[in-house]
Amino acid sequence: MTGTPDLTVREAAERWLDRKRGPSSDSSISTLYYRLKQFWEWCEENDIEQLEDVTPWTIEEFEAERRSKIKLLSLNKQFGTIQNWLEWCASRGLVSEEVVEAVNPPDVPKQQKSSDIKLDDEDALPQLAFYRNNEEHRASRRHIVLELLWHIGCRMGGLRALDLRDYNDVEGADGSRIRYLYFRHRPESGTPLKNKEDGERPVWLSERVADLLDEYLKFNRNRVRDENGRKPLFTTSVGRASRTTIRTDSYFGTAPCLRDPCPHDRPDQACEYWSSDSISKCPSTRSPHQIRTGSITWQLNQGVSMTTVSERANVSVDVIEDHYDKPDPMKALRKRRAPELSRLNLGHEIDELSHINGEEA
Repeated sequence: MTGTPDLTVREAAERWLDRKRGPSSDSSISTLYYRLKQFWEWCEENDIEQLEDVTPWTIEEFEAERRSKIKLLSLNKQFGTIQNWLEWCASRGLVSEEVVEAVNPPDVPKQQKSSDIKLDDEDALPQLAFYRNNEEHRASRRHIVLELLWHIGCRMGGLRALDLRDYNDVEGADGSRIRYLYFRHRPESGTPLKNKEDGERPVWLSERVADLLDEYLKFNRNRVRDENGRKPLFTTSVGRASRTTIRTDSYFGTAPCLRDPCPHDRPDQACEYWSSDSISKCPSTRSPHQIRTGSITWQLNQGVSMTTVSERANVSVDVIEDHYDKPDPMKALRKRRAPELSRLNLGHEIDELSHINGEEA
């Protein structure tokens, strides 16, 4: 293409990735890099080194090769990334529009877009009740991790990033007491938020949850600083709790054998799963992400608006609908639809019309 730089497929991909580094998190860049790396390596293996040599048939051949190796959802995500990259290339005159149009990420049925595994409220609420009523476990770090993940629906990274200073207790305009957590993006000292500054927000806490957090801070939080001199909210004996620690807390925290006999006919808290290395393998324990999914569904079932849940959990309404909101159909009918659809009750109006019509007759 006349007047355009002579770039290899790899160079063009790396140029696009460099431009994405500012607004995107490191984990997101790593994902994009991996998807494009597979494409440029395939091109190099097939003697397609220059970007100008990529044709619609190149795209067709690569898709056919990938379809035989990965699931439909992974294929959709990979070709969505390739499409975005090639659109950028086309805007710079590096490839033709025909090449861009050849990229067609396959449609994925909604039920395949994300796992249906979540912490159900039928499990979460009894588990929280157990913690609140058990003197040995109440206000432990594991308990408060579960309380906040469930109450807010936040991400594990956001929870880990909290400092003591991010917990606030203020007086409202009407004299009421307002306690809230303020999530802050602090990448320079090791606690970035997934959505960076867009993830910064205050999140209201209920009186009961805030009281439990106060109890944890008073009796069970280690009075330590992290390696950057900050005072973390969630601590170990040596500093800020790691992501692995928070994740392990969530698995142990959701283990049903803490409150009831093991549902898998194993000795309670003495089976092959009951260790830090194996607790995630227990069929009944749940990850922070699965707690988040369950929390978002539960909040919506409680009548909290989609917009409010979106703000609390820092996730778009579209993503909630596609990936997080997984209600049981009958539960959704009872808790969400019935109050709304009760407005369609025409009995009273029809009775009035019948009465009027009867008088006219």
